[in-house]
Amino acid sequence: MTTFAAHFPELTLLDRDLSALLQTDLSPEEASQKAVQCWQSGLAERTVSFCERSEGQMELLKAIALNRLGQPEAALQVLQKQAGALALVHQGSSLWQMGHLQDALDQTTRGLELARKERSGTAIISGVCILGEVLLDLDQHKQAVLTLAEAFKVAEMMGQEADPYALAITAEAHVRWGNPRKALATIEKVFSRTRPFELAHMRAQVSRSKIEPEALQEARAVAQALGWGFWQKRLS
Repeated sequence: MTTFAAHFPELTLLDRDLSALLQTDLSPEEASQKAVQCWQSGLAERTVSFCERSEGQMELLKAIALNRLGQPEAALQVLQKQAGALALVHQGSSLWQMGHLQDALDQTTRGLELARKERSGTAIISGVCILGEVLLDLDQHKQAVLTLAEAFKVAEMMGQEADPYALAITAEAHVRWGNPRKALATIEKVFSRTRPFELAHMRAQVSRSKIEPEALQEARAVAQALGWGFWQKRLS
């Protein structure tokens, strides 16, 4: 069994400091800042803890972290009380995790339509990524590639690099569509832009495992060490 300290020694001190902070009298603003720091470091469980200390300021992030922890029912309850495109697309993520693929497809599509109306690049990219995962599970590999292209167009319009998670899913779609060389080149882009404790990096390992099965062991180790419950179940 892979332990957190053994797999991510560079995060161990940070995790201990964050644990100690949770025992102090934090203001909601401080808790919100720490929740973001936890999320950026792959610490989903700590993210939820700090979100709960933020007095309702970080409910959306809390729900997203709950999805990462493999608690989609709890995430959905939080998300249904939130407004906006991001809440809708992440409801789609919860439904996807629960195995309700058609409902996930419908809800994510509704969220994407709202995101386009809101002109929210972040929500569009998130929605497209979730939609890509759903389409892969529906065995619509070509459609997944075409759908994910919107994430890259939006990132370009925002003056950003291509979203690494979108690249990681696109890589798997290419594998399933019969383009392993293109998939591997895309995976290398993800690895060059991400750190091992980021979801996109681990997701790229999952995509790589479709070509090189030994990569699955590393993806499993990351999911286990970080307590990402959904991916632990999916990769078991």
